[in-house]
Amino acid sequence: MQSIESLAPLREIIAASSARYALITPQGILLPCASAPYNPLAATIVTHKPARTRYVNKQPVCRSLNGIQSLQDNARCATCDHRRACTPQIALELLYRTVPFRLMLAYTSAKNFLAFLRTLHAPNQRIEGASVEITILDRGKWGEARFSLTP
Repeated sequence: MQSIESLAPLREIIAASSARYALITPQGILLPCASAPYNPLAATIVTHKPARTRYVNKQPVCRSLNGIQSLQDNARCATCDHRRACTPQIALELLYRTVPFRLMLAYTSAKNFLAFLRTLHAPNQRIEGASVEITILDRGKWGEARFSLTP
């Protein structure tokens, strides 16, 4: 029988290829299949990775899910003329009720996620496969994500 760790690359590929984008709003996390946002959202983390997105008029026009290469035109981020206009982010691949979703974390939410990762300092605590609760704090025009482990 294979362990969870040996299946991690396969789970990451499946989640990345079929992920639907979830959106953080001041009221909670809006899933594309839901009519109302979830707050809090209990989910399982598949993986996380660096990302970059360039927005024009609040709409994403270019995205990189590794911070190195654009998905749109296969251009390298390091040589892109628009690199300074990109927002550094964390792409968080989640499973909610066995359905994969991608949540893009920027600024404070990304900082909160990295702080949450630092709390998992015990050797037996891994973020991949962890059940987490994501709570959104209403900050007026934007929502701030906070993370905690669920039992």
